[in-house]
Parts: sequence; structure tokens; C-alpha cells
Amino acid sequence: MTAVQISPEAEIRLAEAAKNGNQPIVVNNANSKGGVGKTTQTEELAHRLAEQGKWVLVMDLDGQCNLTKNLDAMPTSPKQPTMHAVLTEPGMDAMRAVVQYTGTTSRPVRYANGGGLFLIPGAKTITKAPGEFFGTRARQPIHDFKLTIHHVITSWLMGFDFILLDSSPDPDSEVNDAALLATHEVLVPVSVESMSIDGVMEFLAILRASNASRPSFKLTGQAHLKALVPSKVMPDQVERAGEVIATLAQHNIPHFGDLYVPYTTAGWKAPDDRVPIALYRPDDAAALVYQQIAAKLL
Repeated sequence: MTAVQISPEAEIRLAEAAKNGNQPIVVNNANSKGGVGKTTQTEELAHRLAEQGKWVLVMDLDGQCNLTKNLDAMPTSPKQPTMHAVLTEPGMDAMRAVVQYTGTTSRPVRYANGGGLFLIPGAKTITKAPGEFFGTRARQPIHDFKLTIHHVITSWLMGFDFILLDSSPDPDSEVNDAALLATHEVLVPVSVESMSIDGVMEFLAILRASNASRPSFKLTGQAHLKALVPSKVMPDQVERAGEVIATLAQHNIPHFGDLYVPYTTAGWKAPDDRVPIALYRPDDAAALVYQQIAAKLL
């Protein structure tokens, strides 16, 4: 593990920002299909936003923990809290679970412009969190699991500029339900090989249902679909990517113009080095596209 515990200085900075009314933007990287580049998108956007001087927190909500592994932040001590602990005990100060990404020994990271990348590590047991929360909810500050992530953010994590959620591909995940209720903007990476407008409409229906439920939880605002992003596009799929983009435009579904994320060698090698693509190969085509997407979030 090369991620380190957050420093007292960083905690003070975050506490001051929260006290001064800072409002983090919560971006949910979601798709009910796995293998479409969701985790990569989360990691790359977080890195690019940190490069711009932003303090970025990523939450690994997927039991596979790929985001945590990619950032070399798997806990080495049972005392290190994870997203499992944060969700089962939302009254706990969630800052105890936050670690700071510092790169690797061969590729250390120190963000210019005062930026920082932080993580709450994932846990393979996260799917058990809703049941465990239910068993202890009498002593919790909230009594519905769907409000856990919203509560944790508004209680403990308001000092960050951006909070990026790496959701599970499980369409029945209660953790995903909680994530949507805490979300401001949704980015959906899609495979051009399997993308169908029916599947997109299904996800939009889930998003609308989540938004419609907000008043019953006394939540204001809505989660907005920022864009669908054609991702992991192979060289022989470029024409198909154009067709997907045209379909999105035809149905007035938000997307970033002609932008798509190409599948590159650096894209699948970087995780083995435990670094974002942009650190592994700064001029990589996929890394440059993620840089453009991050700019659209600022």
C-alpha cells in the first residue's frame, strides 16, 4: 500500500473549507454493465481534477475493489476503516477512513497547484453493509440505509471540491441506491459494442425514479445525467462509436459531442503499475480524452 493516512494539515484545510461553506460536487460514475471503463474513468478524472488544484475524494463502492487496487490502497491493517465501515456506522467520523494517494515508489505523485487525490478504500464485504446497518440502525443518526452516503458526505466530507463515486455494476445494489441519492451529476461510460438505446433508457428510468424519491427523504435537488461516454473503443470500432454518438444526439441524450475514449495499450498496462494512465504515459490518447472530460466538470 503506497497510499498514506491523511495528514493533520490536510484535515485542518478540509475542516476550514467545510466551515466556510464549501459544497463538493458529487459525480457518480455508473453503469449496470461491467467492463465498460467505469473504474478507469473514475480514477483518471480524479487524477486530472487534482492536477487542476482540486481536492478530490474517490469512494470505491464496488465489491471488486478495482479502484482501490489500481491506486495501491488496499488496507494492510484490519484497523484501517473502509467503505464497509463507513456505511455500517455512518455516525463515525468518515475522515478516519480517508487515505491520500501519493503514487508509487517509482512514480511518486505530488500535485501542482495545491491539488490532492484521496480515497476511501473499498471492501469485498460491502454488499453486506445494508444488512449490518439494519441491525444497528437504532443507534445510528439516520434510520434508512439509502441516506447513508448523503449523510456521510454532508456530515464529514464537505471540505472536498469533488467527490467521485465508483459504483457497482449490480443493478439491484442497495449501495448504488444510496449513491444516487447523494449524487449531483452522473457520468455513464458505455461500450459501443453492446450499447443499445433500450439499455440507456432503462438506466434513465432508474435515475428518474431515484430523483422522484428524493422528496420522501426530504432531499432537495436532482441527480443530473452529465453525459454518456463511449469508452474502450477499439480501432475497428471507431465507425461504430460515431453511430452511437449519432444515436445519442438523435434521442437528445447528453454526451460530449464527438468525444469517445479509445482503448489503448497504456490503458490496460497502467493498473498493473498502480498509477493512472496519465502518469504511465502522459501523451496516451485515452489519457488526453479524460483530460478533456475533466475540464467539462470544472
